[in-house]
Amino acid sequence: MSRSQPRPRTSERRGSLARPLDMLVFLLPLILFYEFASFARPERVIAFDVLRHFFELFGQVGMWTPGLAVIAILLATHAVSGEPWKVHWRGVAKMYPESLLLALPLLLLNWTVPLTATVGGAAALLDHIALGIGAGIYEELVFRLILISVILIIGADLFRCDRNKVAIFAVAASSLLFAAHHHRPIGADPFDPVRFVFRTVSGAYLAAIFWFRGYALAAGCHAAYNVSLAIIGALAFSNPPAHQYPSSAHSGAVKTTLPATMVCDTRTLARRSGGMVSGSSLRMTKSANPCQQSLSSDASISALFLP
Repeated sequence: MSRSQPRPRTSERRGSLARPLDMLVFLLPLILFYEFASFARPERVIAFDVLRHFFELFGQVGMWTPGLAVIAILLATHAVSGEPWKVHWRGVAKMYPESLLLALPLLLLNWTVPLTATVGGAAALLDHIALGIGAGIYEELVFRLILISVILIIGADLFRCDRNKVAIFAVAASSLLFAAHHHRPIGADPFDPVRFVFRTVSGAYLAAIFWFRGYALAAGCHAAYNVSLAIIGALAFSNPPAHQYPSSAHSGAVKTTLPATMVCDTRTLARRSGGMVSGSSLRMTKSANPCQQSLSSDASISALFLP
């Protein structure tokens, strides 16, 4: 009787994927920050509300339910993996700078795409950071971890289709749905082909991170991208130019110059500032002309957020 081949160790089968327990430890501070920062705010990430309404169908009501679902999924995944219940703290610590590095391609891609500006101050910056982190956690949970996994289970395991082809379809479907949910009627943004393509490409990039590095790094990259945009926007508007020129339409506005390709969605400005700004959009370009269109000095960029 021949001896069976030894089963490869879990770490060998896992490859470059992070361990579920390490993912949980990495994400837990982000989950807690989002939950506490958003506790008194009516505005939530769409994917968060989708999860909350889903659990309400089964009688599970509460704002903490989606966060608890993330914790439960990662704990269950780690239990099934058979790995020891020991946190690799060095690996967890490396996930934070890795998330920032993974966000750089998205930030560079965003430089070529119009950005969106909204009015606010320190409170608005905190709101944008909280929304950005929440989007990273819960959109990656819905569109990458859940959606891609379900498609793989149905296509590859249930119907025995080629796993590579199913994986390609899953990435494409999740990326398109990820982009679509930002636009009306699901999201708040009117449909725009440039933004839709940008978000589809971003979704495919995040799906690749999910496939090779796991859910936590995809969520970390997504959150790092959004938070970076919020901080860059706050810094860009924190120091207005020395010469301020009253707007021809509204005396409270400030003339300022922003980096090329930044576009200010004035419908968002009008909504946030009580209708004080009108028009469809304002393009801010590098120019010596001081009489450009303006924003108030406490405006901050939520530039093509992925929330």
